[in-house]
Amino acid sequence: YDPFGAVIKDDYLYGRGASDMKSGVAAYTMAVKAILDAGFMPRGDVYMHYVIDEEYTSNGTLAALLKGYKADGAINAEASDLEIQPAVSGSMWFTVEVRGKTASMSRIWEGVNAVEQGYKVYEAIKKLYEIRIREKKHPLYPDPRGVLALFIGMFEAGTYPSAIPDKAVLRGRMGLLPGETIESAFNELKSFILKYAETDPWLKFNPPEVRQEGYAGEGVEISVNHPIVRTIIDSYKKSLGIEPVVKGHEGATDMRILIKMGVPTVCFGPGTITQMHAYNEWVKVSDVIKAVKVMAVAILKWSDFEYVK
Repeated sequence: YDPFGAVIKDDYLYGRGASDMKSGVAAYTMAVKAILDAGFMPRGDVYMHYVIDEEYTSNGTLAALLKGYKADGAINAEASDLEIQPAVSGSMWFTVEVRGKTASMSRIWEGVNAVEQGYKVYEAIKKLYEIRIREKKHPLYPDPRGVLALFIGMFEAGTYPSAIPDKAVLRGRMGLLPGETIESAFNELKSFILKYAETDPWLKFNPPEVRQEGYAGEGVEISVNHPIVRTIIDSYKKSLGIEPVVKGHEGATDMRILIKMGVPTVCFGPGTITQMHAYNEWVKVSDVIKAVKVMAVAILKWSDFEYVK
């Protein structure tokens, strides 16, 4: 499908950002329009943020808050599968540099291939992931495999096919539960890799260099009993006639900025997390309509209203 075509087929709308998160922005825009068209006027101010750079720095949301567009409660319309999510996970990028020893192609036994040494670090990181999903617990993340995703996304080594590489660089991503700090997570990662290196005859004397580089955002949460959470839960029941799923969001969002700036926030949107950054990304049109209903009722419940038409 044309990524910029917004093609609708059956109940699916296809397009770049359909789930993440143009459908969320459309939902709260239509929720406010529906309220006004029906003749209702919220008694409080309703701010709608249309911002940039959520994928990396969240500077768009930060700038909006610093300019004074700050409310007593917020809905972050990220893809949540229509689940009500009062927590979002953290994420940290890291780099591991591994040294080997180059040698002539006719004396390969004299060299130490950095690819092989880097693969040992790759395996160590996989083991740390397995340990973390066994040991780390959070009530809003009953299955922690997604929230704690820890993996290598880039592996670079060598500059020439006929030369043994003497350096490998691994870059990866580490997921954090709400409550974990960047410092504590990085120290856990670095300590595990270096302890593993001590068991290896080469890495023991040539330890990997572990660095935190790039994105670093901590997870945040508010109580499931916070008034904004209860308001959205009640609005969901009233609008859709069913009980909502309440759990944590797997992935970093601008919600971390909102909460750290003093705005109690819930992640709730029509998109599905499985379609984030996906090929032929889609969102269900029926889910967008459901989100509009819930958001409209939540706005009126939270801010109160008067009938002006």
